[in-house]
Amino acid sequence: MIEAWMNAPWAQEAHKASINSLMTAAQQGGPVHPAFAAMAVQLDEIDRVLLDQLREQGHLAILDCCLSRMTRDKTFAGRKEAERSTELPLISHMTLFMPQDGDYERVQAALDNLQRLHLVTIQMQEESRDPAEVANNPYEDIYLLFEQVIQQTKKQVIQHNPRYQERKIRLYTGEIVLTALGSRFLRVCKW
Repeated sequence: MIEAWMNAPWAQEAHKASINSLMTAAQQGGPVHPAFAAMAVQLDEIDRVLLDQLREQGHLAILDCCLSRMTRDKTFAGRKEAERSTELPLISHMTLFMPQDGDYERVQAALDNLQRLHLVTIQMQEESRDPAEVANNPYEDIYLLFEQVIQQTKKQVIQHNPRYQERKIRLYTGEIVLTALGSRFLRVCKW
């Protein structure tokens, strides 16, 4: 089965390296799940970079950004459960990794793909924070990396929906971690 994937005309060099590591593990009698070959060819360069970072660090900080409604006394509206229903998502799945072309949406797509393959899970905190509340930690670095994109997105949203003018930026912090399947996959697949 693994050889069939290897000889497929669409197999790229990066995919061939993953499949070679699977073949080596299988030949050595290691536990290689049959789905690993199919999963390996569904990863692109950014997927692999994120998986490598998770392999090295164990988890990655992640930040979601939204616009929250303010009350008249300038506090944020509602309880935690109600607050999310009044929010407008701006940008999700921001990490410290940004491709050289600056296309952050490729990172978001990569994280969606890794979740689809059940290699990673994203654990977000329930309580939102003001940007000033994420100072002096990895989340501040993410916010600063994306600050221009966030402000530009906010401006575009407000231009199309002026009723959001009074809403303020709120952040949700969290982390990306490997699933058990993801850990097994990375133990077998090396690129």
